[in-house]
Amino acid sequence: MTRRGIAIHEAGHAVASAVFKRPFSFVTIERFGRLLGHLELRGEPLPPSEEAIATWAGSVAQALLAASNVEHTANRGDYAYIERLANTIAGNDKRLVRALMDAWHNRAMSLVTEHAAAIERVAAALIARTTLTEADVIACMA
Repeated sequence: MTRRGIAIHEAGHAVASAVFKRPFSFVTIERFGRLLGHLELRGEPLPPSEEAIATWAGSVAQALLAASNVEHTANRGDYAYIERLANTIAGNDKRLVRALMDAWHNRAMSLVTEHAAAIERVAAALIARTTLTEADVIACMA
């Protein structure tokens, strides 16, 4: 995956988290363990639907803005987390799990489309500086 693809992916998570007022310490495109980038969240998780949308926002931004849906560890990890959130709500009802995941994906597409310019600005700042604080992200969004 390209540096821009990673930056767009992480910027999608960061902007969505800021939109939902989910505190985070930093977002980086520096390798973080086996991950190519990372958003370090703080505090309590959001309600499951918002948590899932913010998680989907990384892959959605990557696909829509970087024209890249290359599968990598973060995408698989994000998908697995979203699926766990859906299973928490739907139990073993596979159709309801799929419906929730599809609905959350559609809402993430709307969020990314609405905030595309901010995601691009955050991604550009990540490429320039590698790591941004929550305050840096919010400043890029203004």
